[in-house]
Amino acid sequence: MPRGTQFQQAHIAMFGMEPVERSVGGEIQTVQCRFCVQFGRERREGPGVKRARTQNTQLFTYPFRMELFRRHLATQHTEDWSRFQSLSEQERASFFNVTEVNAGILRYLVNDKDTLHFVITRSEIVTNIVAEMFFHTEEEDLECSTSEAVTRANALKLFNREDDGSFSVTIKNVLRFDLAVQSIASGCSFRQTAKVMDIYHKALRNPKLRGLNDHMVSHFARVVLAVTLQIIADVLSDPAVWAFSLAADSSTHLGVPLLDQRVRVCLKGTLYNLHLVLVPFFDRHTSLNYVKLMTTLLNILCPSWRDKLISISSDGENTMTGRIGGVVTLLEKECSNPVLRIWCVAHQLDIVVKEATRGLLHEAFYKVAHALSVYLRAQQNLINDMGSKCPKDTTRWIAFGGILSWLLEHRRRLVAHFEEKEPVQAPAPLWWVIAGAAQPFFERIAFTFTTVQSPMMVLSQQRQEVRNLFDDIQLVLQIGSLPHDLDPSTIIEGGDWYVSKDSIHSLIIDQGSWARDMFHSLEEDDKDLVVEQVGRFGLFLTAAGLHIQAERDPQNNPRELEAPHVLPHELVKLRHGEFVTDVVDPFRGHLAKFWNVDMIDDAEKDHRDLLAAYAREPRLKTILDTHNEKTFFNAAWDCLQGRFPLLW
Repeated sequence: MPRGTQFQQAHIAMFGMEPVERSVGGEIQTVQCRFCVQFGRERREGPGVKRARTQNTQLFTYPFRMELFRRHLATQHTEDWSRFQSLSEQERASFFNVTEVNAGILRYLVNDKDTLHFVITRSEIVTNIVAEMFFHTEEEDLECSTSEAVTRANALKLFNREDDGSFSVTIKNVLRFDLAVQSIASGCSFRQTAKVMDIYHKALRNPKLRGLNDHMVSHFARVVLAVTLQIIADVLSDPAVWAFSLAADSSTHLGVPLLDQRVRVCLKGTLYNLHLVLVPFFDRHTSLNYVKLMTTLLNILCPSWRDKLISISSDGENTMTGRIGGVVTLLEKECSNPVLRIWCVAHQLDIVVKEATRGLLHEAFYKVAHALSVYLRAQQNLINDMGSKCPKDTTRWIAFGGILSWLLEHRRRLVAHFEEKEPVQAPAPLWWVIAGAAQPFFERIAFTFTTVQSPMMVLSQQRQEVRNLFDDIQLVLQIGSLPHDLDPSTIIEGGDWYVSKDSIHSLIIDQGSWARDMFHSLEEDDKDLVVEQVGRFGLFLTAAGLHIQAERDPQNNPRELEAPHVLPHELVKLRHGEFVTDVVDPFRGHLAKFWNVDMIDDAEKDHRDLLAAYAREPRLKTILDTHNEKTFFNAAWDCLQGRFPLLW
């Protein structure tokens, strides 16, 4: 295509572009991407991703170039573009008529009309959740003469009860509503949002932006909450959804106790990880109160949740996992099907790192690092001189590696400071050598920690990532299992494992000449102590890490059976008999509540067809053979282009 070519009508069907601006002579000047308009840009996933993509619609102006169309579609709409290319011309014509769950509340906010109209069909979302769970009179700045009932009514003034029991909301000033919601989503408080809107009004002199106060902003937030919960309720109650998973966690922010809940659900072949709700919690932090709050919420959003809930994930805290009165245990008793109990892998990994770190020098290693961090963060002159500040020690033990990395990076400047000031917190050379040897492990663990927290990662992927981590640690330290026929003086033993002293020496030297020279300058007893401490650190990580397992039994011990495989490259490795026994049979009773016998038989047939296709279709086999623990659920199944739908 020449670099100055006019937009062609064929490009509408070829690339999904839509003209939005023409010249006086009728020539197309600007086109927009219909993928952006209809579905939004795809989420960025995986380790290393720190920023979300913009949700702005991509516009292209004259001169039009096909390579720019293709680049945008391939990078911003990878899955939808791949699916679009596989369709016939007739199918492409109706492709953009489909409404995806991805659109979410944007389909309400991106609106060119003068008014917005919302309908909340589940009245309990307004009366019980918005008006009760998210309403606390102490936060409403009540005047002495104002009753709670009046204040509650004012908070819900935008919601109008209809004759059929539903609620409707009409927003007459769309621009003000849109900008206010975007400000809240960016992290502004209600008062800050009102102030920002006042600044916009004065700067732009737009009368539509005037007259917004923090109470009105809170009304807008309640509307968005209600509409979003209505969308989630529609998803969970969809007839095509026979199961969903729940993740619950509790925390405190600015003195306000909160209960955080996420839900993972697969709808029409796409896996969604939805933030269900973050509920302020004003009762005592007991498991009974937690369960009461969660069941009230689920009863409203999905009355059939007891038949659909398939797994519950928690952080392993006693209130959550207690075998008699824990939150998970009590929720499991509410359900009509067996529920898979999950203990967060990232939390287990954090505990392993905590115990391993505290074991270094009998906890003295950590105490020195903590005291050093506190001291250095108070040295403002040193901070100004270095242009950097020591990270703060937190309750996340994975983050401890960040402190070590910073200390090692600025070691020479810090040593000079210690020689000048002679603070009692200054670490000994032995400490520096251990820190240098341990830091690579913290760095590798932090990478896995970030990876397993991806919102779209399934259990089998987390399992493999953890195995990869400890395989790498074993490889670096040449850790082997007992028994052995080696000279006991050349190894360090711990539990069922041993580590070679030579590998520890190599690890220290690998950290650079400074580590080598500092190690060689130590007394022989200190050298032996360094080698022993680093070796036992690696042995503990290996022994404890290999016992990490997400699936738990009612006593919160590792479950004998792991969660079934759900990715296509895993299913092709299962004989059909294993698929029936390990995947279908454990959930047959659960499936039978939503599928008839023929559908279950068709699911088994889909697996047989998948095995046959893998054996007979070289292209499909090549694609699946490239999949591994880095391949996410949606991308894995999209490669099959809608085939074997009952295996999703």
